Amino acid sequence: MSIYIEYDPWCRMGNRMFQYALGYILSTSKQSPLFHHGLLNFNIEPNPGTPANNILETKKFGNNKIDFKAQNAQSWNGATLDLSKKEAMLLKLLIENKGEVVTREKILQVVWGYNVYPTTRTIDNFILNFRKYFEDDSRNPKYFHSVRGVGYKYTS
Repeated sequence: MSIYIEYDPWCRMGNRMFQYALGYILSTSKQSPLFHHGLLNFNIEPNPGTPANNILETKKFGNNKIDFKAQNAQSWNGATLDLSKKEAMLLKLLIENKGEVVTREKILQVVWGYNVYPTTRTIDNFILNFRKYFEDDSRNPKYFHSVRGVGYKYTS
């Protein structure tokens, strides 16, 4: 008998619940004769549709280049930028959802997690920085757009 467990590695709350459930399953199943005779196997993999399976390591747009793995970028004017972990996570989230509005709630959930609630201006300040870093004219953005009352959108 095999048990297939699918999880989303990008969901922090889901991962915590997954860890608890897996701990329970393993602790109870190891007492089972099926486990001891090699008849019970576990196959634990990320959900095939999650971003972890489509890992975006670099992104080029305009004269900009972002290296998510190294957490740095080169801006349109040639300046090299060191990105914070949160900046890299937010950039990746927006770019992976190209053309779609990413709500503030989703940004808070994915980038900051459930237990941390930054001020409402925190996300705005990150987006303003992205415009300074990556836009020729930060007052007329081509890539990072605000959708009033909803969230943000990346276009290229």
